[in-house]
Amino acid sequence: MKRLRFISAVLIALLMPTLSSMGAGAPGGKIKVMFLRGGGVHDWKHNTPVLKGVLEATNDFEVTFTENLDDLKERIKQFDVIAVYTTGLTLTKEQEDGLCGFVENGGGFVGIHSASDSFKNSDRYWEMTGGHFSGHRSGRYTVYIYDHEHPITKGLSDFEVEDETYRHNFHRNAQMRSLTRMSRGDERQSMAWVSDYGKGRVFYTGNGHDMKVWSNPAFQRLVVRAMYWAAKREVKDPSPSVLSPEPGFTHIFDGKTLDGWHVSRSTGHGTGGKWVVENGIIVGQQNPPGQGGILITDKKYGDFELIIEAKPEWGVDSGIFLRSTETGKGYQVLVDYHGGGNVGGIYGEGIGGFHFPSKQYPDAWKKDDWNIFRIKILGQPPQITVWMNGVHMIDYKDEEVRIPEKGGIAVQVHGGGPTEGIKEKAVYRNVQIKPL
Repeated sequence: MKRLRFISAVLIALLMPTLSSMGAGAPGGKIKVMFLRGGGVHDWKHNTPVLKGVLEATNDFEVTFTENLDDLKERIKQFDVIAVYTTGLTLTKEQEDGLCGFVENGGGFVGIHSASDSFKNSDRYWEMTGGHFSGHRSGRYTVYIYDHEHPITKGLSDFEVEDETYRHNFHRNAQMRSLTRMSRGDERQSMAWVSDYGKGRVFYTGNGHDMKVWSNPAFQRLVVRAMYWAAKREVKDPSPSVLSPEPGFTHIFDGKTLDGWHVSRSTGHGTGGKWVVENGIIVGQQNPPGQGGILITDKKYGDFELIIEAKPEWGVDSGIFLRSTETGKGYQVLVDYHGGGNVGGIYGEGIGGFHFPSKQYPDAWKKDDWNIFRIKILGQPPQITVWMNGVHMIDYKDEEVRIPEKGGIAVQVHGGGPTEGIKEKAVYRNVQIKPL
């Protein structure tokens, strides 16, 4: 018995380093982020909670704020990623060793904006970060995706920001990989890059001066992806419902429930169909077979611009309804994703049956991917303009008043149809509206 106890004690002692190292970085657990904030100039007290909310809404991150530089000595070892949004400040030798050693030994580093204008007494920190601040200008410009193959930026689109344009002196050009750039007049520089540092991963973006940027969904998506990458996890896109809406827009689908929506059972397409939320998306399907209908907002809207993303399964007959009545009469933007169907055109659902297909559909459509619609409706009778994936699909101007000037916004699953089409699903997400 004593021999067995001795052997057990030895095994536990040998395994302890391995077990303790599994804490923060245990596969499948939440990614633990230490978010270091502080210094002057930037409103870190109000900016950083915006990103914390987005990260934690993914259910993959646990974010801890700190303004205590001594947390870099030992406490940092409890985390997977260190995110830095500081300005100025200085590091002691122990703090420098703790921070840089954390990354060298496999931790992730995500530096935002003034992270490159921090800790000017530490060449080691600047070497790790990849460069140090040398100046800036302010204004509106485009952030261009420069590297379309890196996991952080693959599939992302260029985006507009009103921000500072940080310039840097670089220490490690050969090891850095630029992800985004900006170009405006005589300003041409990298705005985000990645590199390795020892066993760890480093990401930095020069964007992030104030709330106009921190509340920009494109900036949020970029940094969230960077957090996954820095933690050596699979890079994921956060659900659009957890990101801030586009400027001037409001989310009308919360990504979790159908609050604010209801199923109409009086459209002539059946008993309403089945509508559920799955992984942050609205999923509609005939139920029982042959029985469809619409999911419609409780609130009525008149003049507005709508953003909505669609990824229907092949064979489904669907659509986006504007100014819809409870019985499903309204202007329908077609999402008829089946043989002989059309996407992006206009159909008069229950108001005359007029049909104006979009000629741009085949070229603009992204198969097996999310398609972003921007739809604008103005006036009575209305003028309707549809864009899909940035491509102008159709302009339609009605000449007579057919329905009230305000109605619901709805998505549809058509009733009836061929037997092989009744199982396919209509899938939508990221529903945002801006009253006009």
